[in-house]
Amino acid sequence: APRAWRNHQRWAAIDAMASEVARDAGPVAAQSLPDDTDLMLELALDRRIARGGPASSGRWLVTSVGASPTDGYSRFRDFGDLTLWRRYAESPTSATRHRKRHSRPP
Repeated sequence: APRAWRNHQRWAAIDAMASEVARDAGPVAAQSLPDDTDLMLELALDRRIARGGPASSGRWLVTSVGASPTDGYSRFRDFGDLTLWRRYAESPTSATRHRKRHSRPP
């Protein structure tokens, strides 16, 4: 019963997260989620998610709060005990500026 109660309490966060993802739909991956959260997320999104880590082209990544995502993701927002991460596509201009700022002189 405690597990069912925790999952029940998680629905508000799952629904809010699904609404946010629906605004800018793209592939969703899950990494290090508690209990049946990945299944709940699939139900709320009405589509499958990649489990075990981010898909190579995944726009969204869902983790437990405190988990570290794969490089390339920026923290978007926390939803209860879950964190939603987003991968932002870099334009060629911004990627060049980023490299110039963070490169070391020869």
